[in-house]
Amino acid sequence: MNDSEDLKKEDLLTMMEQMQDQLDLEKEERSKAQEKISTLSSENSRLRRELQKKSETIVSLNEKIESLSKSDLQLQKSEAMMQEALKLQREAEDKVSACNRRAEILTARESKVSDREDNLDREIKSKAENMIKSDRQRLEWEYKSKASAITKKYDTMTKTYYVELVSLVIFSLIASLSQIWKEPVIIEDVTDFFSGLWNILLTGYGLAKYAGRNIAGVAEAINNPTASAIVYWVICILVIVAIIGAVGAGIVYISYRYATYMREHQWDRHTVIVVVADLAVTMFLAGEISSVIPVNLILMQILLFLGYSGVRAWIQHSQRTQSYF
Repeated sequence: MNDSEDLKKEDLLTMMEQMQDQLDLEKEERSKAQEKISTLSSENSRLRRELQKKSETIVSLNEKIESLSKSDLQLQKSEAMMQEALKLQREAEDKVSACNRRAEILTARESKVSDREDNLDREIKSKAENMIKSDRQRLEWEYKSKASAITKKYDTMTKTYYVELVSLVIFSLIASLSQIWKEPVIIEDVTDFFSGLWNILLTGYGLAKYAGRNIAGVAEAINNPTASAIVYWVICILVIVAIIGAVGAGIVYISYRYATYMREHQWDRHTVIVVVADLAVTMFLAGEISSVIPVNLILMQILLFLGYSGVRAWIQHSQRTQSYF
């Protein structure tokens, strides 16, 4: 019994070993099959990728084919448009040539018209210049004739007016002088005035002589008496003449300027009226004036006239200033 059991066990073990071997073989085959499956799957994925790339390439080629077909259509349209453009260009060139011919015709007409206008302008200018020249000569002759007539009339009126003023002044002076000699007060004032004027001249001469002697004192430094005396008197005379000449020239210049201003601006009837009124008042009221105011009548007349002249000059200057501004 034991041997049979051992045999059974051995058989079982053998069977189990065989089964184990089969299992191992199956496992190996399964692993190989799995490896093949994985290899096939990777190959399948690679093929799919290649297929996708080829499909994309096919799509792009189809798009290129479509674009080329569209380009062919556009090329055909472009050729048609080019033909149309050439046709339009020829028509435009024909129109331009026609316009150029018309422009040449118009240019020729314009040149003729401009020539005619230039001729007309020259004729008009020449006629206008002749008319203006003749009118100018006529107007100049009329102006000169009228100006000469007006100038003569003005000169005549001015001379007449001047003669009237001078005559009136001379008459007033003669009448006043004829009455002055009848008034002892006026004669005394005239004598005092000229004597005072003479005293002023003598005083001025004395001052000039004094200054000349003082300045000529520098000649005393010369040791030679004769040379010292000559230099002394030469310097003294030169200084006196210089002082008297300077003062006299100043008085003459001021008198000349005042006389010129009086003749140009104040020698009119107003001045004559003032002079006559001054002489008349002095002549008829000499005694009363001397009794009230102890002043020289001749000096008073001169001062009154200078005051009148100064006030009038100030008024004239103010009027000119206001009119200027």
